[in-house]
Amino acid sequence: MKKSGSSSELPGFLRGVVDNLRDALDEQYYSQLRHRLTAYRNITPFQILDHLNDRWCPLDVQAKKTLKKNYYSKWGTDEHLTAFGKRLDDDQRALVRSDVTIADDDKLQFYLEEIYDSNRFDKQEMLTWEQQPANIKTDFDEAKAYFERIVKATDTYEQNAGGGTTGRNRYESANQMADYGDEIREYIQQLASAGAASQNDAAANVQTTDKLAAMAAEIKKLTATIATMATKMNNNENHNPNAGGTTGGGDSRRPQMKKLRNMGAYCHSHGFHPVGIDHDSANCGWRKPDHNAAATWTNRLGGDMFWPSAKRVAIEQHEHHTWKGKSVPTN
Repeated sequence: MKKSGSSSELPGFLRGVVDNLRDALDEQYYSQLRHRLTAYRNITPFQILDHLNDRWCPLDVQAKKTLKKNYYSKWGTDEHLTAFGKRLDDDQRALVRSDVTIADDDKLQFYLEEIYDSNRFDKQEMLTWEQQPANIKTDFDEAKAYFERIVKATDTYEQNAGGGTTGRNRYESANQMADYGDEIREYIQQLASAGAASQNDAAANVQTTDKLAAMAAEIKKLTATIATMATKMNNNENHNPNAGGTTGGGDSRRPQMKKLRNMGAYCHSHGFHPVGIDHDSANCGWRKPDHNAAATWTNRLGGDMFWPSAKRVAIEQHEHHTWKGKSVPTN
């Protein structure tokens, strides 16, 4: 009894594939392969495919040009870097059967162009790449290994830090709400002063001023409440290592951020001062499903309100402590 899946069953499998191919084709497309003694018994699937390609449907110049053009398909945001590199290798080998050759140098050049155009790697990572030896920079496999190591490390960090993201965002959003409350209260006070100066009727002035003062008092109360909530959440994260998620640790337990941010920029998916020296809504390489590339600092279009703490900003960028009246938090 034959063992299932053994090599002895392979000839039978190949003959079955050949029979299926012949059933799918008219006889004229394979009759020339018939042997006078063994008929089609020793014909392999590749022989039929090669025969079809060479004898019946050879690719013309335009078809080969199209195949080569399709090979250089851009690296999309939904395609992992490892999948992109594997696609280039697999497609290069597959095109050989169609007499289309992709040079290794061209493959490497296209790969690196996509790396630079993606803006998914920061300045320091790219500078380190440029300082690699020539034998590394001119080898496609070495280039893949370099950038895939960075992506793997980033993926691992995001997976480990993902559990603490929710609590941290709540804390930073609460701090922002407190800041906005202060701004609104100040703005209402300015309106009250302007309204009082522009009205001629003294009674109307008193009534308007009282209403605005009451509104300012309510906003002040709301601001104080939000600030208290922010303080409690901060204390909870600092004193409860597991408050940020199963992986443990809040922002205070994280190492100092080393990657550079685009200070003063805004990204619809990642908020204010996004990571990456050219990172903004238009150039974002890791877009959320509802990403709006037109969002700006002053017109956020409902985008993310994340604001980095001082520990999430590289030390050398702390000098950029203000931008449009906003300061990078120091807690």
